[in-house]
Amino acid sequence: MGFMKLVRLGAAVLLASGVSVSGQTPIRVEVTGQATTQHAASTPISVTISNTITGTVQVKIYDVNTIGAGAPSNNIGAVTISGTVGTSGTPLLEVLVADGDTSFPSTPPELMTVGAIDFAGLSFSSTALRDISRVAVAVAGDITGSIEAGAIRRIQALGRVVSGPTYVAGKITGNITATSADFSAVCGNAGFESFRAIGVIWAGDEISGTISATSDDESNPGGLTWLLIGHESNTTPVGLLGDVRIDYGSIEKVHTAGPIGSSTVMPKIWAGRSIQEVRVLQAADLGSASPVASGSAKVKADVQTGLNPDSTHEQSIHGALHLLMTDGDLQGAITIANLAPGNASLASGARGIFVGGAITAPIAIRYNLQNSDIIAASIDAPITIGCRAKGSIVASDPNGQIVSVEIGYANEGLDEEDEGYDPVAAAYAAHWGRLFTGTKCVPVSPWFTVPYDEYTRADWTADVVHCGPYNFDGGAIDSVIRAASIGTLRIHEMGVFDPAGPKPYLPRIESPMIDSLEVEILRAGVVWSGELQVDYIDDEWVVANNPEDDYASIGAIRVGWIGPAGDLWVDGTTRVQIDGDMLGQVHVPTLTDTIWIGGRLGLWCHYPGCSCPGNCAPLGNFDEESPRDTTWEGEEIAARGEIVIREVGGLQGQIIINGNNDGGTWDGAVIVGDELGYGNRIVITPDDGDAEFDPDFQAPHYLSPSGPLGVPALFAFLNAWLVALPDEAC
Repeated sequence: MGFMKLVRLGAAVLLASGVSVSGQTPIRVEVTGQATTQHAASTPISVTISNTITGTVQVKIYDVNTIGAGAPSNNIGAVTISGTVGTSGTPLLEVLVADGDTSFPSTPPELMTVGAIDFAGLSFSSTALRDISRVAVAVAGDITGSIEAGAIRRIQALGRVVSGPTYVAGKITGNITATSADFSAVCGNAGFESFRAIGVIWAGDEISGTISATSDDESNPGGLTWLLIGHESNTTPVGLLGDVRIDYGSIEKVHTAGPIGSSTVMPKIWAGRSIQEVRVLQAADLGSASPVASGSAKVKADVQTGLNPDSTHEQSIHGALHLLMTDGDLQGAITIANLAPGNASLASGARGIFVGGAITAPIAIRYNLQNSDIIAASIDAPITIGCRAKGSIVASDPNGQIVSVEIGYANEGLDEEDEGYDPVAAAYAAHWGRLFTGTKCVPVSPWFTVPYDEYTRADWTADVVHCGPYNFDGGAIDSVIRAASIGTLRIHEMGVFDPAGPKPYLPRIESPMIDSLEVEILRAGVVWSGELQVDYIDDEWVVANNPEDDYASIGAIRVGWIGPAGDLWVDGTTRVQIDGDMLGQVHVPTLTDTIWIGGRLGLWCHYPGCSCPGNCAPLGNFDEESPRDTTWEGEEIAARGEIVIREVGGLQGQIIINGNNDGGTWDGAVIVGDELGYGNRIVITPDDGDAEFDPDFQAPHYLSPSGPLGVPALFAFLNAWLVALPDEAC
């Protein structure tokens, strides 16, 4: 029977086996506030409800020493309750293990006073009886047996201090299971709009049993409100070792002052729908609605969401993890439907995965990284995002790495009829796109927090207004992939698309060293070293960028095509392959290898839907002289595709245009000499209407000697053009 609005309709008569009150029988069993039987400590207790239950029956069990605010000194053995559930009325069975003077808690967060030292568990004689029960337990020691009930209001085993400062107990080693659906409109809910099947479970030291909610009710599957481990008197708890299996519903909060997992144990934290947050906190902050101080214990867990997705469409961003946070390491595996903003206790509004140490857990996001960040000292395991990424992925340590990132390849190579094809991913891609997209936030700068002249982890979690009047775009501080070194990047598209309208600030990839870069469509965005210099001038920190440091060393580069707002800054020592058109910019200091363009070096008017020299993508101009700002001086001279070679005589390799030999044209410009005017700027272009046209360097048949361009420059261009267009030999 499902839970309905609870009203008191009277009580059935309770009969229980036991003996008379004496020092050998300190455990009391009451029904509706009247003493009925006494039992020996640490021995099994059988309770039989003789009358058919049609209203509310309460079974209260406690150590008699707790009457009058006394401390317990005895254990309660395993309890079994028998009875018959009626077919009329509103049957409800409340089971309370607490001190002799307390009443059933009206809300899950309500702190209870303890009724015994240890409790050996609770069971029911039938599933019908079990499913109408709700249970609240508070002990000073351990819960050593399993508890299976319809609803768990609160389970509390906080442990205690003995012999001065010594903390003992506080362990839940039995399994805790709720079988009811989440429910609402509960009598006496004290402001709560609804109750999860499991309210609050709080252990002072350890949870090694399995916590589970098993209802698969379509509308309100069983969920968990709050799981806590640790206590202000126990700053080094064992932590979470047992599984948390909310396979159909949602998890609101998992808070611990100790580690999750161990060297030999990797617990599951699974949610059928969403997980609001998993946080490691300092012990003193446990129980706070808005905890601040993160703890340093590691998380080693198998975290999953979206196991039982609801019927909502892709715009709802279902099955999300909102926040995972620790100052320690993150190990195990993260497999989630979405990483997205939502209810969480972090007051700043930041959402995502924030790790003070290293991430060695592979992170697989089936659909979207949605307005959220992934920040860690180093990211030593792959990140896969099926559809869209809007947010930051940052390895904040000066030597931190990102092993690999893949964005936008859900259903790759699959047709609708193929096994493994995900129609939800297709719907997400149709609505949100398959891309790493931009943001409404001005890029994060190192002066967000001290030290002001270099990036630290604090800059990437700072509560700083830089998104118009806000601190975060949704829950994301920026839109950048950044590390001291990056292994493999595979991105379907970089751009500014958003269903609500284009974003003004472009996505960025920032790393001085990248092993492999593959971008199918570099529609709008920048790839560069990220080596940003700053200076303190006129009482404020400003960018003082040195262009010599802007070029990334990339081992292998393949781009499908580059749009007008796409910028690629590379060191020129490895081949740059652009399969199609190049309408944006490629920057090199000196070109010693090859830039191979399969299509045209074109004008912005070649961009679909634009007219030359129209601005074909919204470009956020924040007056910064660095590659982060696509509208800086020297970057907006003409609406043309450009290859910019910084050094005078820097054309030492080859540039091949129309390598596919399919009609691509040379309409843009090749610039040799510093683009900011420090060198002898030479612009090679076929367009005699270009503001920088020079007849000595009219492409493709310019007559100037190669000296100003570089030793093999003339040969390189003629050869390249001839290879591309053999019918236009000079």
